[in-house]
Formats: sequence, C-alpha cells, structure tokens
Amino acid sequence: METKQLNTLIDRIAGNLKHKAGQLEELVKKYIQKAGQKRERVRNTAAQIQQDTLISDIPPQGILIDKPGNYQFAKTITWIPGQQATAIAIDIIADDVTLDLQGYSLVAVPVINTNSVIGINITGNNITIKSGVVVDMLLHGISASLCNNLTISGVAVQGSEYSYLGNDPLVTASGIYIELSENITLQNCQVSGANVTAPAYAGIQLSVSTHARVTDCQTSHLINNDGTVTGFSYVFSEHITTTNCLATKFRSYYQGKTTTFGHTVLGFLPTACKNLTYENCTAISLRGCCDDCHGMSIFESDDITVTGFSAIGIVDGDCPTNTGAKATGLEVYGNNITIQYSQVQNIFAIVPQDKQSCGFSAAGNNITFEACVAYNVFVFDENRNLTKNAAKYGYGIGFGWAPDPRQPFVGKNAVNTVYTNCGAIFCQVGFDTWNHIGGQWNNCSVEDCLTAVLQEAGGQRIFTMDKCSELPSNMTSPMTIINYAANNTFNPPISN
Repeated sequence: METKQLNTLIDRIAGNLKHKAGQLEELVKKYIQKAGQKRERVRNTAAQIQQDTLISDIPPQGILIDKPGNYQFAKTITWIPGQQATAIAIDIIADDVTLDLQGYSLVAVPVINTNSVIGINITGNNITIKSGVVVDMLLHGISASLCNNLTISGVAVQGSEYSYLGNDPLVTASGIYIELSENITLQNCQVSGANVTAPAYAGIQLSVSTHARVTDCQTSHLINNDGTVTGFSYVFSEHITTTNCLATKFRSYYQGKTTTFGHTVLGFLPTACKNLTYENCTAISLRGCCDDCHGMSIFESDDITVTGFSAIGIVDGDCPTNTGAKATGLEVYGNNITIQYSQVQNIFAIVPQDKQSCGFSAAGNNITFEACVAYNVFVFDENRNLTKNAAKYGYGIGFGWAPDPRQPFVGKNAVNTVYTNCGAIFCQVGFDTWNHIGGQWNNCSVEDCLTAVLQEAGGQRIFTMDKCSELPSNMTSPMTIINYAANNTFNPPISN
C-alpha cells in the first residue's frame, strides 16, 4: 500500500477515534504511531533471498521473497528459527505473489518461547497464501501489514506456546494477524491449539483495516493462561462481512503475571468498528475465569447487523475463586445495531460481580432485537448451585441491560431499544428493563421463567470488581449502580 493510500485509510478509520477513552485511547495512539511511520521495503540482510519458485527448505534466518511470482512448497518443511528476538520463516515484501503450500506444512521448532517467531510475514500488495498448514509459531502464524488485495485461503494455523511477561499490555499473539490493510479475503481458514501466556491472544485479528470478507473460518481450542482470548477480533476496522464462522472451546486463566487489561473470553469481538455484518456465526463452549465471557461482544461500535447468530454453553466464573464479571450470549455496547434471528442457550455465571448472566444485553442508542430467543440462562452461587438470592448473586436474564461499572461505560443506558417477536425460555428473568429508556417490547413472550418482566424503578444494585475483572486504579469496589429506566412500553403486556 502506498503512503498516500495508507494516510487516507488512517484518516478515515483511526483519525476519528481520538476521542475514545481509556484503553481504547491507548490503542488509538499505538496504531496512529504505526501509521505515521513511512513504510520502507528494506531487505532483511540476514534472510536468504529466495531465488527459485519451488521452496524445499528454510534456513534459521528465514527466506525473503522480493520478486513477483508463483511460489510453491515442494514438501513439508521443518524450520528451526535462530535465537534472535524476531524470527520470520517467510518474509514477502514483493507485490503480486502467490504462495501455494500445496497441502504441506511449515513446522517451527522454536528454541525460546518468548521470541517473536512468525511463520509468514507479508507487506506486499496483491498477495495470495493458500492450501497448507502453519504449525507451532509463537507470536503470529501469518502476519500482514500495509497490504492491498490480500487473500488467505485454505490455511490452518495450529499451535502456539508464546509467552510474554513484558510491560506492554497491548501485545496480542494470534493465528492470523492483519493490520493497516484493505481489500482482504479470508476463506476456509482455521486457527487452533494455542496455549499462550500473554496479555491477549486472538485466533484471527484485523486491526485498522477495511473492506474484508471472512468466510467459513474456524477458531478452536484456544487457551490463555493469563490474559484475554478471542476467536475473531476486529479493532478500529470497517466494512467487514463475516459469514459461517465458528468460535469454540476457549479458556482463560488468571496468574497475575502479565500486564493484561483483562481476562475476558470472547467468541467474536468488534472494538471501535463501523459497518460490519455477521451472518450465521456460532460460539460454542467458551469458559471464562474471573472476568467476562461472551459469545459475541459488540464493543463501542456502530452500524452493525448480526443475523442468525448462535451461542451455546457460555460460562463465566469458572476459577478457584468461583466468581467472574458476567456471562452473555450476545452483548451490545454501541449505536444503530440490529440483531435478528439469533438464539443463545445455556448461559451461566458463577457469582457474577455485575449481578447477571444474560442471553442478550444492550447499552447504547437504537439497538434492535428481532426474532431472538434466549434459553436456559441462570446464575450460580459460590458452591455452583442454582440460587434465588438475587440481592446477593443477581439474575439469569433472557434480555437486559449491558452493565460495565467502569467509566465512561457505566453511564451508558439502553436508549430506544426495540425488542420484536423475541422470547425468553427457562430463565430466572425473561426481560429486565433496568436502565432502558424509551424501550419497546413488541409481541414478546416468556415461558417457564421465574419472573416474566423485572421492573425496579429507581432501584440499586451493588457491583464489585477486582484486578482480574479489570478494576481501574482510580476506582474502588464495591460500587452502587442506580436504575434510570423510564418511558418503556409493552405491546401487549408480557406474562408467563
């Protein structure tokens, strides 16, 4: 991508995000700094220049592809990277390159798991990577930056035991990482088997990028021993369509060794994004420790449509202390969001510090839920038993508010949220009106819930936080949350 194109991209996406607060502001600074650095295609003098289009071996210092062409693997290649801090097996700096792995594997044998070992690194335009397996890299299986017209198809990234205990809380290891790029296609890709100890791990992450299609991709069996883990993470990006994708079997733990912002587990996470579409995506069997766990979290994003989403088996608080922040099938912090024809089930939270487990939750303006169903949503006590002590433990809610006690999110109500033809089945509470203003419930139904509609005008709830659940240094716990619900209507009234 030429410098002028890059500047236009940054101005359009990141340039308008400087007002974001807290952690988002730090991310903005990071990407603006990267974008301000003029790209120079400087050859890595240590790398071996790849002369032949048939690749049969890779030396410890890696190979450099600096000429256009169609390159192919001749066989499965085992690569033993050197002990340098950053090691890249295949570095593509030329434009107009196709790399066909021919069904073979690129297998790394890292010597030090704290090094930034990358399988395939891309900074060229018009690049295609296809048909093979990238195994046991550390920081990234595939990394791409400053690209225009990038296609990755039929590639599996397996394994990572990356460890980072440094001071940068924004370090994110990933299977496929793409930043500052546009016109991207990811098709039939898989990321699995990571077991890292780092601030964050993402199966597939797109940062400050635009115009992408992610289709038929899977992220599975991902573990972070001391940080967040996300299947599909989009940051400061726009115009992305994600179709038929799966996030399954994630797990987080807490050790207190990394400088991570949190320990959330998320199947799908757009952060500060615009104009995204999700179609027929699924999150299954996600287990959080002492922070949040969500099938999907739409965070500080606008103009997003989700159709046919499913979340099954989302559990939070599964840790030695038997407490976490909350669990949600699909939560929304944003504006102009449409969720339709979606269903969540088996959403459980153990002693939730935000006093709820929730099927669908909302905070922001003009959020619409249509033909959505929440089934089997409950909270549990510290002995992992079902509890009706709502004052102490909260509720399992089919549809409700999306709480976040941190500033500035704590003041975000659900304004003009509309629920149409939605149903809650076998939940402790069907619909909770807490902090809904001008909400509408049209033709909604409740079956086998202890409470059909919870309305606690002017009520108070006591939230708690700790270091693991992202307690800011300028806040104290516990904190009192007040209900500002007003002007809500039900047509017709809802009853069990």
